[in-house]
Amino acid sequence: MVAIIAVLAAILFPVFAQAKLAAQKTQCASNLRQIGIALTLYANDFDGRFPGSSHEAGFVEEGAWIFQLRPYVANTDEIRICPADSKREERLREGGTSYVLNEYIVVDGEGAQLVLDAMPRPSDSITTFTVADSSGSTWQQDHTHSRNWIRRPFDRNWRRILADIQPDRFRAGVGRGTENRTEGSANYLYADTHVRSHPAARVKGWADTNDNFALPPVD
Repeated sequence: MVAIIAVLAAILFPVFAQAKLAAQKTQCASNLRQIGIALTLYANDFDGRFPGSSHEAGFVEEGAWIFQLRPYVANTDEIRICPADSKREERLREGGTSYVLNEYIVVDGEGAQLVLDAMPRPSDSITTFTVADSSGSTWQQDHTHSRNWIRRPFDRNWRRILADIQPDRFRAGVGRGTENRTEGSANYLYADTHVRSHPAARVKGWADTNDNFALPPVD
């Protein structure tokens, strides 16, 4: 009997783990979808511009981009935390968020697309990523450093991406070393409010081919 139970447990535990992971991924996608709608409503009220980064917020929590969306979404404290985030309790307590805005839409500079209405291809432009576990949990960690992802030395592209975002947020039984980070997937929010899941291996492929997928297309 004990042997039978052990066999059943070995079979069922991975199934339960996969089901839990799938549910978390669905909830995360719902969070991002609501954030996407709120970002659009915000932009409609502010000449097409997205909420500013912490650089413009005077470094006060109330100015963080996620809290600038409060007038447009009722459950900010629920949608700002991904259920699979290992730092979810810490981020919730410290006013942080599991999601991080794309530098290209909130920080002026080369390649910036700061105005939603002016984006040539919003359906191909990522606005929001899943923040890296290695990032701090406070609200100041509010945008990526996408302009620095793809640059010399190019063999460090992947490490720079992993310092900002978590492309393997939804994975099971995989170590956290950079050599194991091509398993699993993550959700990505686009400017037209749709959410797309990309496998971590695909993101690694973009890094290896020097393709900065965070850069909004201009044609």
